[in-house]
Amino acid sequence: MITKKELIIALLTLCLTITLFTLVPTKSSPGEYDPWIDVNDDGVIELMDFYELSARFGTFGTPVNKTALILELQTKIDSLNTSLTELQSRMEALEARMPKEGCISISPAAFTPELDTQTYHKNSGFLRGQGSFYTGVQLPNGATVTRITVLLEDVTNSGWVGVYLMGYNITIDYPLTIPMASVATSELGAPGEVMLYDDTISDAIIDNRNCEYTLWAYFSKDDSSLFIRGVVLEYEYQ
Repeated sequence: MITKKELIIALLTLCLTITLFTLVPTKSSPGEYDPWIDVNDDGVIELMDFYELSARFGTFGTPVNKTALILELQTKIDSLNTSLTELQSRMEALEARMPKEGCISISPAAFTPELDTQTYHKNSGFLRGQGSFYTGVQLPNGATVTRITVLLEDVTNSGWVGVYLMGYNITIDYPLTIPMASVATSELGAPGEVMLYDDTISDAIIDNRNCEYTLWAYFSKDDSSLFIRGVVLEYEYQ
């Protein structure tokens, strides 16, 4: 016959057995990768990270507010981007205000003699004759003339040739500075084939609304050793 004590022991044993069999071993999940825990920043949470942490175990100091640090860095980046944008805008504004360069060339064939009775010879490569020759000049309105260059030849000591930039204000019927710019040889010596220039221009800003502009070439005599090959006008504009 089972005693009361033996029955209690049997019931306790049964309960313990059931409890042990119902306990299923589980494996903990590693969770998501956290870069703040990756001490050596190699992309893996591993023993080296624990080693780095253990090496500093027990130390103390001022904690870093990582969120505040990220926000501060982002603010600095935004400020730098704003500064770069402003600098770019200023550079573009300065480039827009810097003058650009341009030029026009005038062929000898463009010149016309002042009188029908003048003797002269001209083609696309040279002009020679006696007396005055003229051609109109069209430059951009508002441009500033910076230089006139003339390619010519003078191998005679008994004659000379000159080229002059002229301007006339048609609204007040009055000439601009006479001349605005000029280059010329002399009878004191034959320079040969030369390129002469003048960069001291008077009334240099082109005003097409009120003024007209002309090139005047003058030959002291008609000589095969005295001729113009071409003219270049340089200018700046905004």
